[in-house]
Amino acid sequence: MAKVRPVVVLGAHGLVGSALMAALAPQSPLALTSRECDLTDPDRILKVMDRLRPRMFVNAAAFTDVDACETRPDLAHRINAVGPGHLAQAARETDCLLVHLSSDYVFDGLLDRPYREDDPARPLSEYGRSKLAGEKAVQQAGGDWLIIRTAWVFGDSPRGFPWRMLELAAQRNDLKVVHDQTGCPTYVRDLAEGMAALVQAGARGIVHLVNGGQATWWELARRTLDLAGLPDVPLARTTAAEFGRPAPRPAWSVLDTGRYTELTGLKPRPWTEALAEALGRRK
Repeated sequence: MAKVRPVVVLGAHGLVGSALMAALAPQSPLALTSRECDLTDPDRILKVMDRLRPRMFVNAAAFTDVDACETRPDLAHRINAVGPGHLAQAARETDCLLVHLSSDYVFDGLLDRPYREDDPARPLSEYGRSKLAGEKAVQQAGGDWLIIRTAWVFGDSPRGFPWRMLELAAQRNDLKVVHDQTGCPTYVRDLAEGMAALVQAGARGIVHLVNGGQATWWELARRTLDLAGLPDVPLARTTAAEFGRPAPRPAWSVLDTGRYTELTGLKPRPWTEALAEALGRRK
């Protein structure tokens, strides 16, 4: 009997990777850490792929500190751009599907409607540039690939922006949150289940996958506090310029999920419902 080729998740202990391990549980996925498969080491990547011979390899590992990428662009490029290219080449040589995660930050935020998969990508930051370069490297490798762009991902406590807001609310009474950046808050459980649905549907190419609706960071913070029973906690609005983060972010990075719905027959639920579920789990 031929050996069943496994499903492998790289970055399996990270925010997205751990949720993917749960969503793909029926397929008994193998967990890989970045130490076991270092994206900056092409020889190790090829050895791992040759040893495991997976039928599907999910890359949930990345250098995701957007501001740190500004000061360490070389490292960001090696992990987010060069590494995925090596993965894609190894996947092609082992006849394996590569599922790769990318970001809304590949866009410049100047569009007046939600971004579709074929809209021009013009990143503003080193992080965005490295992620776009990773997308191109995966495509140019010539193998079997699926790239999923997502955005503003949060998990269950204590991982993600909403939980940081609750921490700060317990410590301070002068909270300020950016109100001039709009995107799609995305619950990691919904993201992981949506990725599994795309794979089940045989999706290929680039697909946008986020929760439904849109919000500013301030609106996400305000809804978090309200749902957590803290409606009286004051929350001031500020601008990205006043906040002064090192990396520029797109002012508008709402993603159109129409292709996801066409491929799977599923419609992402509103981020407000997903946030309420995430907060409910802590109780």
